[in-house]
Amino acid sequence: MAESVTQEPKWSEGDRDIEGAGEPARELNSDERRILHLLLSPEFEGVQELRWQSDNAVVVGRCLCGCPTIDIDVRSISPPVPISGPLSPFEAKVSAEEDEMPGEIILFVRGGLISSMEYVYYSDTAPSEWPSSGRMSVIERPRSNTGSARRKD
Repeated sequence: MAESVTQEPKWSEGDRDIEGAGEPARELNSDERRILHLLLSPEFEGVQELRWQSDNAVVVGRCLCGCPTIDIDVRSISPPVPISGPLSPFEAKVSAEEDEMPGEIILFVRGGLISSMEYVYYSDTAPSEWPSSGRMSVIERPRSNTGSARRKD
């Protein structure tokens, strides 16, 4: 049975009900680390500092809708990166597969520090897992959403 498709993506702009408040932080699992590394694979201003931050990243919360979105604490001593706006300049496009709709994975950078990795989905049912690497392609976000950060070729 096909799922109904909504017109607007389901994403929270980094503000959502988070599960795990008061629970101890945990290490990123292998899927979370794989996707974070993918999002930080292109070269752009501040990416080296974000990669250093990712080495110390821990999960401090999950979205309550059931999707794999996580809040992250980088516990890093690296300086904040010069990204204006809440989003990294690159995102992962997720291709449709069988009964699953396409989506995106975006990385929030607040105050120059990695703060959340969110799975944006376009169906009424939240995905419960991160997509496989073969379903994702990294693209540069439109400049209006990334502020002054630009890709270095």
